[in-house]
Amino acid sequence: MNVVDAWQAVLEREYAALYGYGIVGARLNVDKQGDEQGDEQGSVRAAMKAHAMVRDRSIAAIQSLGGTPVPAAPAYTTEDSSDDRTPRQLATAIEVECAYTYLQLIGADGVPASEQTRTTQVASRWLHGAAKRQWEWSGEIPAWPGFS
Repeated sequence: MNVVDAWQAVLEREYAALYGYGIVGARLNVDKQGDEQGDEQGSVRAAMKAHAMVRDRSIAAIQSLGGTPVPAAPAYTTEDSSDDRTPRQLATAIEVECAYTYLQLIGADGVPASEQTRTTQVASRWLHGAAKRQWEWSGEIPAWPGFS
């Protein structure tokens, strides 16, 4: 995968993550009460802030490479947002999907030499954040390709 396509994949996944966390937050309002709801809503807000930052950085990177960022879709549907998933399961699935795109970015072809180290460091930090959020939501971190 070339670097522009990898950045586009990250961007598309970040749009979906932000949409998905909106669903997670709404379901938490229905499913939880009191302090437990407040703690989890704080986690949703923190995740949305992190994903918005990645989205914005992805747009800037695509533009700096001469590409045109893909627009967000009006809505996203996945099997992971089905009604039988708990908010925690949906949040975990969002983070797993994002982690895969960060791994693709780390391994992308055609990263300019001047950006190679920085791109790898940034994507690695995002991967670390996704792993932490997966742990928060599920208590588990699934094995990723090349990391099992």
